[in-house]
Amino acid sequence: MGHTLTPVDHAKLGRVVFGSGKIEGTDFRDLLMANDTNSTLEGGWGNDTLIGGDGNDVLGAGVVSLWQHPDENLLQGGAGNDTLWGAAENDTLIGGAGNDTLEPNGGKNLLVGGSGKEVFEFGHGAPTVPGRIVGENTILDFTRSDGDRIDISALNYVGTVGVEPKDIPFKFIGTAPFSGDTAEVRFEHQKGNTLIFLDSRFAGVDPDGKTDDTITLQGTITLVASDFIL
Repeated sequence: MGHTLTPVDHAKLGRVVFGSGKIEGTDFRDLLMANDTNSTLEGGWGNDTLIGGDGNDVLGAGVVSLWQHPDENLLQGGAGNDTLWGAAENDTLIGGAGNDTLEPNGGKNLLVGGSGKEVFEFGHGAPTVPGRIVGENTILDFTRSDGDRIDISALNYVGTVGVEPKDIPFKFIGTAPFSGDTAEVRFEHQKGNTLIFLDSRFAGVDPDGKTDDTITLQGTITLVASDFIL
């Protein structure tokens, strides 16, 4: 006899928790809040809101070790040095005070670093998962004077050497056109924003002079190589 699958309403209210340590959400819409100690908040399925406290928190829109949950989430880090992991849909990641790492996944995401030295990291699933998931991302407050950087180093993966993954760096080419000869990153100013274009090498897919991924920065910023972790 076959099984009957019951649809899950991920917008239904799940858990509301204020605490510390590891706090896990449900398959529904959760509100998880950390106090002033170092905590790990895992939203799971559902459209979740995760709010860090004054500690150095890890906020995962899905499960930190399996973050491919297709929901829309709000993650807000708080005052510590936090790590925020997006999921597979449209997330808003807000670092807050402190030196934070914001790691979006798929979907259309808004990233706000806040004060402090931020790292905006892309492709954080590669190469540990098949393929790479970048999404459409807009950084609202990239600030060089704060020490902010954009980490795209996971997006150039050429396979394995022995048992160790092998990554190669992008070449920053400013506003020059892609050559198609190697993995490159360039930028343009369009309609008051700064668009970053990537021509990547990933496993057996070579650079071809075409844009594979785009990252948008609010405002016109003349980027330099040191703005990136290549």
